[in-house]
Amino acid sequence: LIRAADRLNNTGQRLRTPREVSDRAALRLDNAERGLLSAFTRRIESASQRLEGRAALLDSLSYRRVLDRGFVLVRDGSGTPLSRAAQVASGSALTLAFADGDIHATTDGPSPKRPAAKSGKVDPRQRSLL
Repeated sequence: LIRAADRLNNTGQRLRTPREVSDRAALRLDNAERGLLSAFTRRIESASQRLEGRAALLDSLSYRRVLDRGFVLVRDGSGTPLSRAAQVASGSALTLAFADGDIHATTDGPSPKRPAAKSGKVDPRQRSLL
């Protein structure tokens, strides 16, 4: 009698037992699992680093960093930011946002006038860059 494990297939190789086939498939599956886990971990770490970099960039561009450097954000009574003195009328309620908190203020005196247009004259002390 010839045992099943000793039989040869058409290519001349010994046939594998079901246990050998199962063990080999389990090994391939374990290797695939390790590879997928490793790739998944690398992908998560990469995404996390990108997110941290973008968060740092967003923080650096925040108006709060500008306030940290000594500037003030001026808002009108409705909370709209004001960028020009000409936008402020006498008696207006303002909120001044500093780096460490807000202060409420009221303007007094006339509204500032817009700066006069440049005359086109060149200061003789100014040197040409060209």
